[in-house]
Amino acid sequence: MNRIVRIDMKNQEVREEKASKELFLLGGRSLIDKILTDEVDPAVHPLGEGNKLVFAPGLFAGTPIPNSGRLSIGAKSPLTGGIKESNGGGTVALTMARLGIKALVIEQRPENAPYILIVKKDSVAIEPAPELAMAGNYELCGRLREKYPHAAIASIGPCGEMKMTASTIALTDTNGFPSRHCGRGGLGAVMGSKGLKAVVLDDKGGSGKAPSDPDAFKENIKEVIELIKSNPRVPFFRREGTAGMIPLASARGSLPTRNHRSGSFKGFEGLSSQRMAELQSQRGGSMVHGCMPGCIVKCSNVYFDRDKKYLTSGFEYESLAMLGANLEIDDMDAVAAMERKCDDYGLDTIEVGAAIGVLGESVFFEFGNKEMAIDLVDQIGKGSPLGRVLGQGVATTCHVLGTSRVPAVKGQAIPAHCARSIKGVGVTYATSPQGADHTAGYVIDDNLSPVGQADRSRVAQINMMLMDSLGFCYFCFLMGKLSTYSKLIRSLYGVDCDEEMLIQLAKTALKQEKEFNGRAGLTGASDRMPEFLLTEPLPPTNSVFDVPQDDLVSLFDKL
Repeated sequence: MNRIVRIDMKNQEVREEKASKELFLLGGRSLIDKILTDEVDPAVHPLGEGNKLVFAPGLFAGTPIPNSGRLSIGAKSPLTGGIKESNGGGTVALTMARLGIKALVIEQRPENAPYILIVKKDSVAIEPAPELAMAGNYELCGRLREKYPHAAIASIGPCGEMKMTASTIALTDTNGFPSRHCGRGGLGAVMGSKGLKAVVLDDKGGSGKAPSDPDAFKENIKEVIELIKSNPRVPFFRREGTAGMIPLASARGSLPTRNHRSGSFKGFEGLSSQRMAELQSQRGGSMVHGCMPGCIVKCSNVYFDRDKKYLTSGFEYESLAMLGANLEIDDMDAVAAMERKCDDYGLDTIEVGAAIGVLGESVFFEFGNKEMAIDLVDQIGKGSPLGRVLGQGVATTCHVLGTSRVPAVKGQAIPAHCARSIKGVGVTYATSPQGADHTAGYVIDDNLSPVGQADRSRVAQINMMLMDSLGFCYFCFLMGKLSTYSKLIRSLYGVDCDEEMLIQLAKTALKQEKEFNGRAGLTGASDRMPEFLLTEPLPPTNSVFDVPQDDLVSLFDKL
């Protein structure tokens, strides 16, 4: 992969350049960080023409390395106001790699919209598509795949076109459904601001990268497969999926319930993997599904509805927790219906679940009322006045309601892992340049003690930067396997690479994110947890977030 393809939406021009030597060992998130810090003024409005939207597969995309097909998309976020990388599965990263594309950079914005971008081996075309305006992701991808049956598609639903900051960019999965999402940070709104409804990638005639040392590469892949298969957590996630975390989280007191009023949900069994397996065994769905080509963990699922029809294939823990427990809804089919609507409208289920949860402490929503919750998701998708508020995320919803109890950091909703009972991940929420994002550095060790959590989070954030840059999925459990990464890079790319180089790459990228945010106005004062997490004990552990603020502020000083 050495093609950098630039799309000027204002002048309807396509330019292509070869990746410089400086970018050679950058991929995914680290490549996005480099492009944005070099080319985007941190002071620009996120929805203005000065912002850029970057698609970048990881360094290992397009190869037989298992679980390495994640896609990174990045821009200045309209939700956090800082740099943002959002990460998803699906088929887009593989297809970009087979086309030799290291990064796709969307620049400027047009006078009219929407357009679609058609990317093939020997051509890139910008085509007007007024007939697709405000189409949902499922209708959109169905129509595009009629014309391009084997294409991978990245698209936005109507919420991206309405430039809602809770909007996502959908990625087609291995069955062609838009069920995988780059969900955090409102990047769907940035894509909507560029007038771009979909990117269609057809890799006919393309090929993956040939390894520099085929024999060594083959042996390195065997090592990766053995590392994944030998991890004791893999059988659990293959059998239970991420829904298997629901009972564990409730028992641990880390499952957000009733707008973060509790960490344990009495109705957790209705959202559990056991309940999902029971329903899907009756309906013809599946508890084993890979979200991207080459996945050997297969912790996702294919969820069928009561009529034994496909509903979604991205029904994960975060959605079950935030649209279920956080709203006190224990009906899995009701939560699945909201998940499907979020897929179609292009909405982040974490942000939506958090916003509706806050609404539950007003006259606009009753906790446990699944019909009201489903209607509120529809209101967002259709752009009603209340829907417009919710679609701008939980921080805006709190502002409109006049509540000071805001479950967000840097404007982004806190995910489904309670920071008061998992304090290490709370440090990541507070300090990550990405805002409240568990995947930026998930830490669960010694979860109730504040001691040493900043150091644990720092290490996790470095490791996750590498995972995001290589294209690895978190659930292959290769975090921190630096010698494995370096051997793969040497045999694939034919360059000297050791563990220290990788650590420095990650540290450099994290510093770039931090510096970008500082110039955008997000200073150390932004690395702070919401006040209610510091003062309200969370049942059943009755803990508060008590990691010292000095530990948070100084975390990046030790990079």
